[in-house]
Amino acid sequence: MKLRWKLTCCLTALLGALFLLGGYQMVTANFNEALDTAAADACRNHNQQLTALNDALLELRYAAGGLQASDYGEAARKLGGAFSVLGKGYATLHAGLPEALEKRMLADAIGAGPGSAIYREAAGRTYLLTATALYAGEDAYLVSAADCTSLFTARSAWLRRFWALGGAALAAIALLCTGLLWYFLRPLDKLALAGKAIAAGDYHARTGLAGEDELGTVGRSFDQMAAAVEQNVAALELSVRQRDDFVAAFTHELKTPMTAMLGYSDLLRSREVPAAARQKALDYLYHETRRLSALSGKLLALLRLNGETVQPGPTALQAIFSDARQALASWETVTFRFDPLTAAVRADRTLIADLLVNLCQNAAKASAAGGVVRVTAAPTGGRLRLSVRDEGWGIPAAELPRVTEPFYMVDKSRARAQNGSGLGLALCQKIAGAHGTSLEFESAEGVGTTVSFWLEVCDDAQDR
Repeated sequence: MKLRWKLTCCLTALLGALFLLGGYQMVTANFNEALDTAAADACRNHNQQLTALNDALLELRYAAGGLQASDYGEAARKLGGAFSVLGKGYATLHAGLPEALEKRMLADAIGAGPGSAIYREAAGRTYLLTATALYAGEDAYLVSAADCTSLFTARSAWLRRFWALGGAALAAIALLCTGLLWYFLRPLDKLALAGKAIAAGDYHARTGLAGEDELGTVGRSFDQMAAAVEQNVAALELSVRQRDDFVAAFTHELKTPMTAMLGYSDLLRSREVPAAARQKALDYLYHETRRLSALSGKLLALLRLNGETVQPGPTALQAIFSDARQALASWETVTFRFDPLTAAVRADRTLIADLLVNLCQNAAKASAAGGVVRVTAAPTGGRLRLSVRDEGWGIPAAELPRVTEPFYMVDKSRARAQNGSGLGLALCQKIAGAHGTSLEFESAEGVGTTVSFWLEVCDDAQDR
């Protein structure tokens, strides 16, 4: 059963019980009030009859010097009224009450005591009986009866109308509760639909609930959770895709040269070949061995950066530039120019120098012979922007978002010809990330590429 139906049943039962109980109490209170009024009237009438009968009996007793049994009936007949007189042993001295009222009922009234009223039903009617001893006679009682059937009939009519009204009220309460609960619990339906959609894979689903009440707060929290789940799923999917691409690219990078190397090795091992062919095979084996060695070195560097915590310290920028120049000394096809800026940065000297060397080598590979690769440093606030700029072939705009992925190469044939592995920029991005920054690319085809990153400026430097 849905929550709204449970709440509807509970609220209907609760409100209905309160309404019925309150109404029944009200009807009962009105009836008891009317009954008390009728009892008071009956007692007052009984007392009047008692006084009149006592006075009449006293006159007869004084006149005759005593009372006979017939005197009670004679005095009662002269007075008239709805009462009876009972003597010793509850013998009837005067019968002025309906025959339906049995003597035992009259005896019950006498036994109740003076001033007390009891109710008895007879022949479908209800009577209020009151009995008091006569002081004018010995062992004689006056028993009065007041017909109060109309009160009980009215109470039955009131109750019938009340139960009918109660049934209509319960139906109205049930309809009202159903409508109100449907209105107020609609956000739960939206939550359920959004939850089902997300469970089915639609991570864009949202409740869109507003409002400042509890359900609105729950809705906003749910939407925030859904957004976080969507981001995490997207990140996980990207991670899986990158892992698959990494494995596929790594497998390809190994398979292609290994196949050729196996073929050349088998050729050299199995038979004699001309000197020119043997030299070509040896050159290929040497070239691919160097490339695979560089590939394994960069893979190890990537793995080391994944699990290693870098602790940058104050370092002279010119010391980093000096290390980079020394590593690039064997490159004679292009000219490397470094800004002569005296500054200190917070960095790991070896890693930042390696980052610059990789960026400069990539820039040199993308430049024609005789080109110039510039390394510039521009202080801004408390940070220093380092940039490596070339005037080479440039990178297509569609390729820029993926250039730092492992094994991704814009021009695979040229990269392999230059001993490229597709890991250089991925390694540079890791080094930059370890220093709290990232690589920024600006490139245009046929114009050149600028790669930048930021380092924190320090007051002092050490040649670390």
